[in-house]
Amino acid sequence: MARIKTTELDILEQWVEVLLTSYQCQPQTQTARYIAYYIQRILADDDCQLGSTKCCTYSSMLRYWQLAASC
Repeated sequence: MARIKTTELDILEQWVEVLLTSYQCQPQTQTARYIAYYIQRILADDDCQLGSTKCCTYSSMLRYWQLAASC
């Protein structure tokens, strides 16, 4: 059986998914801050190439969650 390699980027994306689910169930400012933090880490990762569609999506998400965290 082949072993699947999990990268740091995969782990960060999984954390964002968990936090989004948590926020959906119970919206809290602190959760929004954590989401923004992890998205910043994703954008800082070497695998996230500037100009890629994925990177642009995360940039938009970051702006949204920074706004949500400031409320």
